[in-house]
Amino acid sequence: MRGFTLLETIAVVVLLGLATSTLAVSLAGPAEAARLRGAESLFLDFDRRARHAAVREGPVRLAVRDGLLELTGDTDDPTILASRPLPDGIGIEFGGVENELRIDALGRSEDYRIRITSENDEIRLRVAGLTGWHERLGAEAP
Repeated sequence: MRGFTLLETIAVVVLLGLATSTLAVSLAGPAEAARLRGAESLFLDFDRRARHAAVREGPVRLAVRDGLLELTGDTDDPTILASRPLPDGIGIEFGGVENELRIDALGRSEDYRIRITSENDEIRLRVAGLTGWHERLGAEAP
């Protein structure tokens, strides 16, 4: 009689399980990096929109609250002009300013840094307040 023994079958199942788990782990890294880049793009787009809105409508505030990016008017009773949720598992922290950024009627703000984080990685950006120009900082940058 020809066939496989129980031991051979178990060995094949274990090897397939190891190969599958290795593949799943190797695919998780690029997916997380893509979510980070998407959050970076979302934030920079919001920064541009905030600067344009400030020129059109007067001073505005760009803030991160409860997993949302919010663009509000800079008045005593701020109106929400735009709001977008951050991707799941992504956090954004401002550096150099509080968790909100004021943009004046000329589209200018203070220079600031942001840190976009996920569970295992982060992106750091420096943004020039005068123009909105940005650069990505390396992990060694303060």
